[in-house]
Amino acid sequence: MNKNLQRVVVGLVVLSVFAAPFVTGAALANICGTQRGYWRVAGMPKFKSGPQRLVEYEVDAGSPSNVMVTNGTAIMLSTDSACTWKQAFVLPDSPTSESQGTAANSTIKSIDISESKRGRVVVMIQEQTPLGARPHIVRSEDMGTTWATGDVGLPPQGIPESLVLPRSNPDLAY
Repeated sequence: MNKNLQRVVVGLVVLSVFAAPFVTGAALANICGTQRGYWRVAGMPKFKSGPQRLVEYEVDAGSPSNVMVTNGTAIMLSTDSACTWKQAFVLPDSPTSESQGTAANSTIKSIDISESKRGRVVVMIQEQTPLGARPHIVRSEDMGTTWATGDVGLPPQGIPESLVLPRSNPDLAY
């Protein structure tokens, strides 16, 4: 088994372990993929941009059939328990007026789907500049259909490490 396939299998096993407490048996039976013993292994999406590897994923606790995965350059979304995938976000090829982060100088570090505000997704990005790392945030209020930058209040430099959307206050991220 090659390394990428091993990563996908491990990622999906972890996904199954974390998603299982939130999903009914009937919903788990609908996950696409190949049965391997007690596990159903779903296929990895074909990323349109960047490498074909899984870097990070997030399962919507309120609707576990919604899954987002990234390869560090693009985010793919499944709304049917990993049966089909569509691209939800991709780092731009060139800087925009809102952000200097591009596919060439930035990496998607994490995806966080809000547990208390339906459809809210916050993505943490690390841009590498000549002066060092710089954090960026993009957010969606409609499960990845549209995106906006959320850099206001972020430090001009620093390595982003983790992002939390507290369940008690969906309008706060830290």
